[in-house]
Amino acid sequence: MLGEIERINERDAENYHTRTWINTERACIDNKGTDIEILFRYWRERTFLENGIPGQENFRPPLSRTPWVEVDMENPLHFVMRDHPAGVCGNWDATPFAKHPIPIHAKACAREYHSCKSHQMPVYIHTEQKMLGIEREYAKLLLPIADQTGTVARVVYAWCFIKDPIVLS
Repeated sequence: MLGEIERINERDAENYHTRTWINTERACIDNKGTDIEILFRYWRERTFLENGIPGQENFRPPLSRTPWVEVDMENPLHFVMRDHPAGVCGNWDATPFAKHPIPIHAKACAREYHSCKSHQMPVYIHTEQKMLGIEREYAKLLLPIADQTGTVARVVYAWCFIKDPIVLS
């Protein structure tokens, strides 16, 4: 895959995923016209205007919904999803990663969001997975957002399906 940085394959008894970390410069190229492109362009503009990581008080992207993860705790498994759209595993809004029903997915997400927080840099990932009997493939962009003290306290994200989910029988 063009711009590939790292590829991680994991599986348990019934679920698997391949997560490919990709150079973030590919995000707008690979996802023209999607929420990923809109969010990334807006974040870059705010980064320029604020001369650093955008602050949450002025961060208002032109999207109908901007989900985010609360990352101001030490243990990444305790990071909490906010304004998270209901999906394959149900509605997990206001839920820590540790309570997700698929441990390999929870740990992978915790690792991704922790990387964005600790490096204070965008993370762009392509995921192929089978989870709870559903196969899906999607791209996801994670972007750090600072609190009033300049500490990364939120990670906003956008995603889009590369292939429509398939329910396996």
